[in-house]
Amino acid sequence: MERSSTASDGIKSKLNKYRAKVRDTIDYNNEYPHRAKMRRQQGTVKVSFVINASGRAEQVEITESSGSRILDRATRELVARLRFDAPPKELDSGSVPVKVIAPVDYDLSNS
Repeated sequence: MERSSTASDGIKSKLNKYRAKVRDTIDYNNEYPHRAKMRRQQGTVKVSFVINASGRAEQVEITESSGSRILDRATRELVARLRFDAPPKELDSGSVPVKVIAPVDYDLSNS
């Protein structure tokens, strides 16, 4: 039983690292929408999606709005157009596609 627990912990660790890498990819590619900047709109959008075996996001949904349609739409479009690394083969045991829930921050003091 200890062996399967260790294997399960290893898979969880790889999954957490993979999800962190996905969030980093979103942060790196995120650009503040010009119209939102001009209107001084800011906030956090929480987005949910799954990544298929080829690294594409599917079922992209805003699970928590920033209060700005511009920021929400920009987030949905960003995630839908990005190509992520494919999920690690070790996660192929029923976890592909991989579900991700990520906060995307828009803060005027950081732009």
